Amino acid sequence: MSTGLIIIEAMTIEDYDDAVRLWQEIPELRTVPFFDTRERIGAYLARNSGLSSIARADDRIVGTVLCSYDGRRGHLIHMGVAPDYRKQGIARRLVERCLEELRAVGIDTVALYTNSPVASAFWQHLGFEVAPNISYYSRSF
Repeated sequence: MSTGLIIIEAMTIEDYDDAVRLWQEIPELRTVPFFDTRERIGAYLARNSGLSSIARADDRIVGTVLCSYDGRRGHLIHMGVAPDYRKQGIARRLVERCLEELRAVGIDTVALYTNSPVASAFWQHLGFEVAPNISYYSRSF
């Protein structure tokens, strides 16, 4: 476990390659969809300028969370912290930064989805609640 200085800042497209490497390190994110190409993540970051966050330590990205909003509520995806940097409050700081940025644009509700028991426990620890009676659907076209 590292205890060096952790910097939390906005994610940019220049962070893409390092973020993908991190996602591949994290068991819950290893299956990041093939459609998260540089081009698509670049467009996502441009549409949601300044909302997504990274944690940087020892000159590498050790945490990420992608953040967007649809005009009504915020959305968080690809939340993850490198295994050797966990239990230091990094994930909480990443989420707090996103929530502050969302508040600044008038958004006060956040939605996310997970199928990981570890992630579910984390989100519940931060005060998120399981939404009753919701089914998630997806379609590629």
